[in-house]
Amino acid sequence: MLTIYSSIANTKRLEFVANHLFNQVLGTKFQIVSDPSLFRKQTGPCINYSDEPLNHGLQISPHGLLSESGIHAIRDLQTAEWNGLFSIPTTPTQTL
Repeated sequence: MLTIYSSIANTKRLEFVANHLFNQVLGTKFQIVSDPSLFRKQTGPCINYSDEPLNHGLQISPHGLLSESGIHAIRDLQTAEWNGLFSIPTTPTQTL
């Protein structure tokens, strides 16, 4: 089972994205935890979805979108195409 640590509360957006990506696309069970000590005790695959340096698992720094609750326009969104698929570059100047 994959363990995902998030310092923010388990939001509906985070749960939705994790469920879609890990359950539906990859067929992997997951759990989301917000206790860093519990996260560090995990021996299976782990993702640290926070800015906290926990030195355990793969760390992904959040952008903030999954912790938001409202709907608003995204201004100046850079887009690209990769292998015929729509994508959002990690930096505005990145070319794919």
